Amino acid sequence: MKTFAFILTITANYCLLIAQSNDELIQGEWNSKGCETCKWIFKDGICSKIHDGDVYGKYKYIITEGKSLNGKLTHHFLTLTDISNPKESYEYEINGLSEKRMALEYLKGTRRLQYFTKE
Repeated sequence: MKTFAFILTITANYCLLIAQSNDELIQGEWNSKGCETCKWIFKDGICSKIHDGDVYGKYKYIITEGKSLNGKLTHHFLTLTDISNPKESYEYEINGLSEKRMALEYLKGTRRLQYFTKE
C-alpha cells in the first residue's frame, strides 16, 4: 500500500508540473528586449501591449499545440486576436517559455524572434 501511495504521490507531482502549462507560465508582465518602454501583460485571457506607459493594443490570446510532420515533436503557438478588430490576428511560435524568459517567433511576413523577460 505504501508503494502505491508513493507512486500516486509521484504521479500527482508530475501532473502538477504539467499543470504549470504555457497558459500559466505566460501570465504576468513581460518586458520586451530591445525596447525599454515596451511591455506585454498577459492576464485572464487578454494580452495588453504597452508602450511608454500607454496601452496601444488589447488582444484575446490562446495557446495551442501542434505536432511536427513526423509526429515526434510538439510545438506551441500563441495567437493574439485584436479585440477591437477580430479579423486581425498575430501568430507566434513559442520558442521558449519559462518562469523568467520568453522567446516568440512571429510567423507571418518576415519571421523574427522577440525576447522577453518577466518582471
